[in-house]
Amino acid sequence: MGELSVSEDEFLDEGEDYIVNIYGNIGEKLKLYSGFDSMIRELIQNSDDSADGQIVDVDIFFNEDTLVLKNNTVFTERDWEHIKEISSGNKKNDPNRAGRFGIGFTSVFKICDTLNIHSKGISKKLDLNTLKWNKYRTPRHDEKNITEFEFFWRTENSNVHKKIGGDIVTPQKRGEYLNKLMKSIDNDLYFLKNIRRIRIYEKGIRQCATFSVKLSLPFSSCFLIIVPLL
Repeated sequence: MGELSVSEDEFLDEGEDYIVNIYGNIGEKLKLYSGFDSMIRELIQNSDDSADGQIVDVDIFFNEDTLVLKNNTVFTERDWEHIKEISSGNKKNDPNRAGRFGIGFTSVFKICDTLNIHSKGISKKLDLNTLKWNKYRTPRHDEKNITEFEFFWRTENSNVHKKIGGDIVTPQKRGEYLNKLMKSIDNDLYFLKNIRRIRIYEKGIRQCATFSVKLSLPFSSCFLIIVPLL
């Protein structure tokens, strides 16, 4: 059946935008994740998938205002395009990077409305309130091979929270996140292929814990280290 040919004169006005319910899509996908530890698992998997043959080190910071994850990889143009498709399942079309910035990354909106991404020469901010990406004039990591994610804790019942759900993050909630992570992460890291070391920094913690996880890597094990921020 051929395309129907209609003159623009047949219409009363210029038409209306076709609206995709991004908030609804994100809210539905958040239901797939049982808790904070599931979200962290997705972020670690994304770091592992970004290796492109190199060994990856991951640092996670539990700050008062933000959750920060850093690794020693670099965003490609393709990564920047995929990360913008926050409500799509784009990763299903790329079997070599199965965990890279698709439905899984949407899980970060469980804890935040706003995030920053900094990767070699580019820094961008996403605000779910405006559904816009903004590029910073000055990148945080100009030359270094570093990718840094900053997730700004959601601390109040924002308009975005009312639309998608997720958590309101109090200091007590941050402590609960860390405790759950400590209990689950040693069992969750067996699927990793490229990560050598994971360090977790938590302000106020006065003792360190170290976990060794045996992996199918070209090296013997991955070390998880909890480090106090004094």
